[in-house]
Amino acid sequence: MGDRKHIAILFYTLLLIVSVAFILEHFGYKIIYVTNIFIPYVTKYILPWVALYWFIRFVKSNEIKRKN
Repeated sequence: MGDRKHIAILFYTLLLIVSVAFILEHFGYKIIYVTNIFIPYVTKYILPWVALYWFIRFVKSNEIKRKN
């Protein structure tokens, strides 16, 4: 049952990305230019914070396991 949920999430995510791309193309934005601006921004500013968040969760879960 869990695999179906993951497949559905992946499908809806891809559907969202494709629909945003079509909407941007409709308004005159070239999708290649948007991705060339968006990808460096995400890798510099967003992904490090996401990695830090998951690292802190990992450390906290290991501390809880060691106390028990």
